[in-house]
Amino acid sequence: MPKSHHSKTTPGDILIVDDETANLKLLEELLSREGYQVRPADLPQLAIDSALAQPPVLILLDVKMPDMDGFEVCKRLKQDERTRDVPVIFISALHAVEDKVRGFEAGGMDFITKPFQEEEVLARVQTHLTLRNMQLNLEEMVAKRTAEVIEREERFRATFEQAAVGVAHVSPNGKFLRLNQKFCDIVGYTHEELIDLTFQDITHPDDLNTDLEYVQQVLEGEIENYSMDKRYYRKDGSIAWINLTVSLVTAKEDDSKYFVSVIKDISERKQAEQKILEYQQRLKTLASQLTIAEETERRRIAADLHDHVGQTLALIRLQIASVRERISDSGQTEMLDEISESLRQTVQETRDLIYDLSPPQLNEIGLSAAILEWLEEHVEKRYEIKTECISNGPEQQLDENLRSILFRNTRELVINVIKHSHATHVKIRVLQDHNHVEILVKDNGIGFDAGAVSLSLNGESSFGLFSIKERMADMGGSLEIVSEPGQGTKAIMHVPVDKKKD
Repeated sequence: MPKSHHSKTTPGDILIVDDETANLKLLEELLSREGYQVRPADLPQLAIDSALAQPPVLILLDVKMPDMDGFEVCKRLKQDERTRDVPVIFISALHAVEDKVRGFEAGGMDFITKPFQEEEVLARVQTHLTLRNMQLNLEEMVAKRTAEVIEREERFRATFEQAAVGVAHVSPNGKFLRLNQKFCDIVGYTHEELIDLTFQDITHPDDLNTDLEYVQQVLEGEIENYSMDKRYYRKDGSIAWINLTVSLVTAKEDDSKYFVSVIKDISERKQAEQKILEYQQRLKTLASQLTIAEETERRRIAADLHDHVGQTLALIRLQIASVRERISDSGQTEMLDEISESLRQTVQETRDLIYDLSPPQLNEIGLSAAILEWLEEHVEKRYEIKTECISNGPEQQLDENLRSILFRNTRELVINVIKHSHATHVKIRVLQDHNHVEILVKDNGIGFDAGAVSLSLNGESSFGLFSIKERMADMGGSLEIVSEPGQGTKAIMHVPVDKKKD
């Protein structure tokens, strides 16, 4: 049985699917150490064959794999009766909402985010194994007790009262018909108080509409049962988080219908999840501070290079030129000319480095003008690409950190176009008002399937867009990529100015 402080459950046969050997070994070692039986698979088809041959109780499934991604693997497993009900937890470094929607549409139950956090992995595995066991046990329990309700009523009542989870029978209009002591303990009411109340009376108002929608679907036969995390009002006014599973049962003696509601207190899990959210928010704040600190340091280094190294090199060239005028030996003058040319190249490279770090013109002439000057000097003169930069009028006053980050991101997007798009024209549009800045970088290149390219740290297909996306997120903004093969690419950066603080 799993060790540590996690609630106890029967050790599960868990199938882990990941093409990365390191990830596979890490998860296998972690779960095996907790007493679970683990089946590793490093290829999608191998995982499908293994699951169909012997269905596991839980599948941990990597999203990004060669030949077949995790979403497709999940769809195939859900199409087969043998593995349809096996819960799937996706393993992914993806954070976008649309990626998670794809996962849930494919049939997944949850996501575990890379890099792994041991407590998160164990908590989610334990939770879904417990839910799976509860669902299986509930189906078996309902089937048996419905068939034996007349002749084994006393035995049923004893089992009902001694259940480790809260169980209640509820009429279609929400009236409590029967409930056990565990149910009363979880929601904080006595048996007598709950009999006088309805299911809706103790439900959190924000959850009520969802409850009613599911109940209606069960009554109309659209679904057999439903399971959800929800909130209940305790008698003292506090809120209890529970996992609720509801099934519709037809009484054999009179064909009347009632709901069997099984609840498990998950307040501790919800509190842990809230702590994780708070921790993630703190990480986001630290990331934003780190981005600002990085830009400040880039400006400092650029200023030092400009004020000291650049000027010193320029002064040395002047001194060499002065010395050369007083030397008549051709060998020596030729050597001085070579030294002067090397210094000239070094001065130019220093200026380029200063521009890469933080162009001085950015603070002197503004964002749009600095972008235009960089395009003319560093793109059109070096590459056979026509550039264009337009803005919607006088530039609003921007925070220097935000201005630096937007310039840096714009430059990296254009460099990305140069490296990958085969474009002949790049257009940049800068739109500003008092509350927002939007920058569009558009090219007429070969384009790509934006839906198939992940803005993640893993894989060459990201084209280096991940760091830009993260910097925009740190500033409270966003990066959107719109592209199709043969149709060019549009990159849209958007950031609210009023959220940026000095």
